[in-house]
Amino acid sequence: MSFTEYFFFLVLLQSTDRHLRKVFRKHEDKKDKTVKKDQMGEILRELRKSTQAGSRQQDRVQLDARAIKASEEDFLKTNNNLVNLLFKDTLTISVHDIIELQSRFREDLWHFQFFSLQPNDNDRISTRMLLHSKLCDVSGKNLEKFRQ
Repeated sequence: MSFTEYFFFLVLLQSTDRHLRKVFRKHEDKKDKTVKKDQMGEILRELRKSTQAGSRQQDRVQLDARAIKASEEDFLKTNNNLVNLLFKDTLTISVHDIIELQSRFREDLWHFQFFSLQPNDNDRISTRMLLHSKLCDVSGKNLEKFRQ
C-alpha cells in the first residue's frame, strides 16, 4: 500500500458522518443528492485536507526521520483510482454509499484485528492476547506494570 493509498483509507475511516455530509452537500446534484464518480477524488482530497493528519500533510510528512513525499496530484490520482476500483459499476455516488463503504471497512478491520489475536477453535481470544494488543495504548509507568 502506498502512502497516498494509506491516506485515502485513513481519511475515509477518520471522517464523521456529519463531516462527510457537509462536504458532499457542496458538490452534490441537488435533485438526486449524488456526485459524479469523477468528482469523488476531489471531494476526498477536500476531506483529507480538513482532517487533522491531512491538514499537516501538504508536501511531505516526517515519519521516523524520513520524508515521505506526495503531491496533491499524487493524492488526486490515488483517490480517482481507488474510487474507480471501489465503485466500478456506478456512475454516481451518494453520501450513503460512502458511509456504507466506511462501515464495511471498519467491520473488516475489526475482524482482521480480532483474528490477529489468534482466536481458538471456538473463536475466543485470551485476555492475555487482548491486553497485549492494547499495550500500544498504555504509556509511562503503567506500561511496565502491564508488560508483566
